[in-house]
Amino acid sequence: ILGTGEALPRRVVTTAEVAARCGLPADEAEQRSGVLTRHWISPDEDPLDLGVAAARSALADAGLTIADIDCVLNASGTPMQAI
Repeated sequence: ILGTGEALPRRVVTTAEVAARCGLPADEAEQRSGVLTRHWISPDEDPLDLGVAAARSALADAGLTIADIDCVLNASGTPMQAI
């Protein structure tokens, strides 16, 4: 691995907000999950755009350009759909 990159959706959602939607106490949800915030994609964002941004970040981290890449392999357990 020569470089890594990441891109996250702009919207940050708290566990308290998710718990409220599910009718759960926020403190219980936070304690059970150990998660305080998560990133949710907004309607004006696209998973493909986030992937491109992460790839560009990884290339920069590795000191490479797109011309240095012959093949891109991707494996994902998540299709491009809202979950």
